[in-house]
Amino acid sequence: MIKNLFFTLCAALCLCFTTQETNAQVWDNGDGMLHVGFGLGGISYGGVTNLPSVAISYDQALKSDLGPGHLSVGGIFGYKVSTGKDFGIRNTYTNTFIGARCLYHWDRVNSDKWDLYAGVVLAARLYRYSTDNELISNVNSFFIFPGTVIGGHYFFTKRLAVFGELGYSVGYFNAGVSLKL
Repeated sequence: MIKNLFFTLCAALCLCFTTQETNAQVWDNGDGMLHVGFGLGGISYGGVTNLPSVAISYDQALKSDLGPGHLSVGGIFGYKVSTGKDFGIRNTYTNTFIGARCLYHWDRVNSDKWDLYAGVVLAARLYRYSTDNELISNVNSFFIFPGTVIGGHYFFTKRLAVFGELGYSVGYFNAGVSLKL
């Protein structure tokens, strides 16, 4: 995980210092962005069917002209279910994810259509295992974990965009629709 974080940060820094500055940017101070999407990957269990995760997040632009970009903070909520059968016994794994995130948007590479960003996530994950097996009890666990994300928006209009993100949060790859508020 540390290798991936290091590689992501190095790639992002290279982008910052090798591109020319543009005057156009998609976000301004005080703008908010609502995201609704689906994720693939993430916590997986052998012999089960993994459904895509569902995620809703909100980011608020806070500080512009912070180096070659600006900062946003927000929250994210996600839910994922995996089901399967072992020897005829049904098993269900659910993960509920709620967290905060801080993103840095590179205005030097962004335009009036593109918004590229990277950031960190600090989240709580509630894990629940349930089974039809009478000999095994259901399990609930809760843990806090950090994550990283790198992603971007492509705007079709001034308010409507699609997004894609790679990183360790709800899923390893999340994509969906964004609406600037």
